[in-house]
Amino acid sequence: MTAGPADCYGAEPEVTESETAVRLRIRVGLLPEAAGRECPAIAKKSVVPVRLTSALGNRKVEPLS
Repeated sequence: MTAGPADCYGAEPEVTESETAVRLRIRVGLLPEAAGRECPAIAKKSVVPVRLTSALGNRKVEPLS
């Protein structure tokens, strides 16, 4: 995923799990402490760790809508 610089933007995963699928949505937005500050409009690759309650195994990863 891409987002702006880490001192201006953050990402938060939202996950739901079932026996057959892991549904995931990543919300990206301006951090509260960056409000009113100039933030460069650049895209940087970001990694968002997601902790599951059990191993992914054969479950499908799908978008959470």
